[in-house]
Amino acid sequence: MTWNVRKLVFSGIMAVAYWAINLAVATPFAVTLGPGSAGVIFFFLTPLLSVSYRRIVNEVGALVWLGIIESLLFLPTPSLGPPGFLPKIIIIMTGTVLMEIVYFVLRKKPMIAGVISGSVLSFLITLIMVIIFRLLEVPAGAFLLALAIPFLVLAAFEGALGGWAGETLYKRVENRPLVARIRAE
Repeated sequence: MTWNVRKLVFSGIMAVAYWAINLAVATPFAVTLGPGSAGVIFFFLTPLLSVSYRRIVNEVGALVWLGIIESLLFLPTPSLGPPGFLPKIIIIMTGTVLMEIVYFVLRKKPMIAGVISGSVLSFLITLIMVIIFRLLEVPAGAFLLALAIPFLVLAAFEGALGGWAGETLYKRVENRPLVARIRAE
Protein backbone atom coordinates (compact mmCIF):
# COMPACT_ATOMS: atom_id res chain seq x y z
CA MET A 1 0.00 0.00 0.00
CA THR A 2 1.09 3.57 -0.57
CA TRP A 3 0.13 6.98 0.66
CA ASN A 4 -2.23 8.99 -1.50
CA VAL A 5 -4.00 12.33 -1.27
CA ARG A 6 -7.14 10.78 0.24
CA LYS A 7 -5.15 9.24 3.11
CA LEU A 8 -3.34 12.51 3.77
CA VAL A 9 -6.61 14.46 3.77
CA PHE A 10 -8.23 11.87 6.06
CA SER A 11 -5.22 12.20 8.39
CA GLY A 12 -5.72 15.94 8.57
CA ILE A 13 -9.46 15.57 9.14
CA MET A 14 -8.91 13.06 11.96
CA ALA A 15 -6.29 15.28 13.61
CA VAL A 16 -8.53 18.34 13.46
CA ALA A 17 -11.56 16.36 14.68
CA TYR A 18 -9.57 15.00 17.63
CA TRP A 19 -8.20 18.47 18.35
CA ALA A 20 -11.72 19.95 18.33
CA ILE A 21 -13.09 17.21 20.61
CA ASN A 22 -10.14 17.60 22.94
CA LEU A 23 -10.44 21.37 23.05
CA ALA A 24 -14.18 21.24 23.71
CA VAL A 25 -13.84 18.67 26.51
CA ALA A 26 -10.39 19.20 28.03
CA THR A 27 -10.47 22.98 28.37
CA PRO A 28 -13.48 23.10 30.74
CA PHE A 29 -11.94 20.28 32.81
CA ALA A 30 -8.56 22.00 32.99
CA VAL A 31 -10.12 25.32 33.97
CA THR A 32 -12.41 23.90 36.65
CA LEU A 33 -10.57 20.86 38.03
CA GLY A 34 -6.94 21.58 37.16
CA PRO A 35 -4.31 20.12 34.85
CA GLY A 36 -4.65 16.47 33.91
CA SER A 37 -8.27 16.16 35.00
CA ALA A 38 -9.61 15.49 31.50
CA GLY A 39 -7.29 12.50 31.26
CA VAL A 40 -9.96 10.19 32.63
CA ILE A 41 -12.00 10.76 29.46
CA PHE A 42 -9.06 10.76 27.08
CA PHE A 43 -7.52 7.55 28.48
CA PHE A 44 -10.33 5.90 26.51
CA LEU A 45 -11.00 8.34 23.66
CA THR A 46 -7.44 8.77 22.40
CA PRO A 47 -6.77 5.06 21.81
CA LEU A 48 -10.24 4.61 20.30
CA LEU A 49 -9.62 7.28 17.66
CA SER A 50 -5.95 6.38 17.11
CA VAL A 51 -6.58 2.65 16.65
CA SER A 52 -9.52 3.14 14.29
CA TYR A 53 -7.52 5.73 12.31
CA ARG A 54 -4.50 3.42 12.03
CA ARG A 55 -6.62 0.54 10.82
CA ILE A 56 -8.51 2.65 8.25
CA VAL A 57 -5.35 4.19 6.77
CA ASN A 58 -3.41 0.91 7.17
CA GLU A 59 0.03 2.39 6.47
CA VAL A 60 3.27 2.12 8.38
CA GLY A 61 3.92 5.55 9.86
CA ALA A 62 0.27 6.64 9.81
CA LEU A 63 0.19 7.28 13.56
CA VAL A 64 3.46 9.20 13.39
CA TRP A 65 2.00 11.42 10.66
CA LEU A 66 -1.13 11.93 12.78
CA GLY A 67 1.11 12.75 15.76
CA ILE A 68 2.97 15.40 13.80
CA ILE A 69 -0.27 17.11 12.80
CA GLU A 70 -1.70 16.84 16.33
CA SER A 71 1.50 18.21 17.86
CA LEU A 72 1.21 21.33 15.77
CA LEU A 73 -2.50 21.72 16.54
CA PHE A 74 -2.13 21.13 20.28
CA LEU A 75 0.82 23.47 20.81
CA PRO A 76 -1.24 26.69 21.22
CA THR A 77 -4.00 25.04 23.32
CA PRO A 78 -4.27 24.23 27.04
CA SER A 79 -4.40 20.47 26.36
CA LEU A 80 -1.42 18.46 27.72
CA GLY A 81 -0.04 21.56 29.41
CA PRO A 82 -0.09 25.31 29.02
CA PRO A 83 -0.16 26.91 25.55
CA GLY A 84 3.28 26.88 23.96
CA PHE A 85 4.51 24.05 26.20
CA LEU A 86 7.01 22.32 23.90
CA PRO A 87 7.10 18.96 25.74
CA LYS A 88 3.60 18.39 24.27
CA ILE A 89 5.39 17.46 21.05
CA ILE A 90 7.50 14.87 22.90
CA ILE A 91 4.45 13.48 24.69
CA ILE A 92 2.41 13.06 21.50
CA MET A 93 5.25 11.80 19.32
CA THR A 94 6.49 9.26 21.88
CA GLY A 95 2.99 7.82 22.18
CA THR A 96 2.40 7.61 18.44
CA VAL A 97 5.80 6.05 17.74
CA LEU A 98 5.25 3.40 20.41
CA MET A 99 1.78 2.63 19.03
CA GLU A 100 3.29 2.31 15.57
CA ILE A 101 5.94 -0.11 16.87
CA VAL A 102 3.27 -2.25 18.55
CA TYR A 103 1.26 -2.34 15.31
CA PHE A 104 4.35 -3.28 13.33
CA VAL A 105 5.33 -6.10 15.69
CA LEU A 106 1.76 -7.45 15.97
CA ARG A 107 0.65 -6.76 12.39
CA LYS A 108 -0.87 -10.24 12.03
CA LYS A 109 -3.00 -9.81 15.18
CA PRO A 110 -4.71 -6.40 14.89
CA MET A 111 -7.10 -6.82 17.83
CA ILE A 112 -4.24 -7.62 20.21
CA ALA A 113 -2.21 -4.77 18.70
CA GLY A 114 -5.12 -2.36 19.26
CA VAL A 115 -5.58 -3.37 22.90
CA ILE A 116 -1.86 -3.30 23.74
CA SER A 117 -1.13 -0.09 21.85
CA GLY A 118 -4.12 1.66 23.44
CA SER A 119 -2.98 0.62 26.88
CA VAL A 120 0.62 1.65 26.17
CA LEU A 121 -0.46 5.02 24.77
CA SER A 122 -2.67 6.00 27.71
CA PHE A 123 -0.19 4.70 30.29
CA LEU A 124 2.73 6.49 28.62
CA ILE A 125 0.97 9.85 28.28
CA THR A 126 -0.06 9.67 31.94
CA LEU A 127 3.43 8.66 33.05
CA ILE A 128 5.04 11.51 31.11
CA MET A 129 2.53 13.99 32.55
CA VAL A 130 3.27 12.75 36.10
CA ILE A 131 7.02 13.09 35.49
CA ILE A 132 6.63 16.59 34.04
CA PHE A 133 4.35 17.69 36.89
CA ARG A 134 6.89 16.40 39.39
CA LEU A 135 9.90 17.95 37.65
CA LEU A 136 8.25 21.33 37.15
CA GLU A 137 6.48 21.20 40.52
CA VAL A 138 3.15 22.21 39.02
CA PRO A 139 1.05 23.35 42.00
CA ALA A 140 -2.30 22.83 40.28
CA GLY A 141 -1.33 19.25 39.41
CA ALA A 142 -0.86 18.19 43.03
CA PHE A 143 -3.94 15.94 42.94
CA LEU A 144 -2.52 14.06 39.93
CA LEU A 145 0.77 13.54 41.74
CA ALA A 146 -1.03 12.36 44.87
CA LEU A 147 -3.01 9.80 42.86
CA ALA A 148 -0.30 8.88 40.35
CA ILE A 149 -0.43 5.09 40.80
CA PRO A 150 -4.25 4.79 40.54
CA PHE A 151 -4.20 7.15 37.54
CA LEU A 152 -1.55 5.01 35.81
CA VAL A 153 -3.54 1.81 36.41
CA LEU A 154 -6.74 3.50 35.25
CA ALA A 155 -4.94 4.82 32.16
CA ALA A 156 -3.66 1.36 31.21
CA PHE A 157 -7.10 -0.23 31.72
CA GLU A 158 -9.07 2.49 29.92
CA GLY A 159 -6.46 2.58 27.15
CA ALA A 160 -6.91 -1.15 26.58
CA LEU A 161 -10.70 -0.67 26.45
CA GLY A 162 -10.24 2.25 24.04
CA GLY A 163 -7.98 0.15 21.82
CA TRP A 164 -10.53 -2.66 21.80
CA ALA A 165 -13.33 -0.17 21.01
CA GLY A 166 -11.25 1.36 18.20
CA GLU A 167 -10.67 -2.06 16.67
CA THR A 168 -14.37 -2.90 17.05
CA LEU A 169 -15.31 0.43 15.42
CA TYR A 170 -12.99 -0.35 12.53
CA LYS A 171 -14.58 -3.79 12.08
CA ARG A 172 -17.98 -2.08 11.80
CA VAL A 173 -16.86 0.41 9.14
CA GLU A 174 -14.20 -1.52 7.21
CA ASN A 175 -16.55 -2.52 4.38
CA ARG A 176 -18.12 0.91 3.97
CA PRO A 177 -17.62 2.70 0.63
CA LEU A 178 -15.96 5.69 2.33
CA VAL A 179 -13.25 3.49 3.86
CA ALA A 180 -12.72 1.80 0.48
CA ARG A 181 -12.28 5.23 -1.13
CA ILE A 182 -9.78 6.35 1.52
CA ARG A 183 -7.77 3.15 1.04
CA ALA A 184 -7.99 3.08 -2.79
CA GLU A 185 -4.69 3.26 -4.62
